[in-house]
Amino acid sequence: MKLRVFTAVFLIILIPATIHSDNCNNKINNKLKKTEHLYNKYYKENKDLKLLKKANSIFDSLITKYPNKEKIYWKAAESCYKLAEEIDNNKLKIYKKGKNYASKAIEINSRCGKGYFWKATLTAKIAQNKGITKSISMIKPMRDMAKKSIKFNPEFGPAYHLLAKIYTKAPGWPISIGDDKKALQYRIKSTKYSPDNILYKWELYKNFKKLNKNKKARKTLKSIVRSNPKNKKDVTLRKKAKKELEETKK
Repeated sequence: MKLRVFTAVFLIILIPATIHSDNCNNKINNKLKKTEHLYNKYYKENKDLKLLKKANSIFDSLITKYPNKEKIYWKAAESCYKLAEEIDNNKLKIYKKGKNYASKAIEINSRCGKGYFWKATLTAKIAQNKGITKSISMIKPMRDMAKKSIKFNPEFGPAYHLLAKIYTKAPGWPISIGDDKKALQYRIKSTKYSPDNILYKWELYKNFKKLNKNKKARKTLKSIVRSNPKNKKDVTLRKKAKKELEETKK
């Protein structure tokens, strides 16, 4: 009898809490869907910066209401990146704001792969504005964050692309960690986990070509030509790939 009473009381307490949690998640998901709609409208229909700014402001309000949700923070970091990439003024300020959001996501959950990815990405953007000396000092921390992103999210193609980019852009030994062979390993994985991403295939082609792996480079070009472009940049890359492929026949 006592057990039944205890169980009933427990359920009475638990059910309202569960309903409240579900309602919060539904509200958050609805807001996140709205930001995705704003992004799609911006990139596919109307290049109006107000759309990206609106998405960014939605995250500011979400963070105020739900300060302990890691997903909101890394999504907010992504939003800052997208906004900063498109504006002319205050880029550095927005990048730093995004990096802080990514750091908060990691603080909430030390295994947040997307948090590490966006922190590394935004750190790279900040480094570009700091000059060559500061940039070099930030390379290894960026690499380590990218590797953590892969550790906690091993099928996330963008993290492999980021790590490959770090190895490609960094100066080689003894100045830094630049290494085209290591970059190639991660580029192959970036296309494995993001097989429809034409940019990743294009970068893989360039990596093969740089290492004189001409057969594999040509095979990658053919894959790009067969791809279905999703945006104007994809269309441009496919045209370039087609031109490169024709050049190799001569």
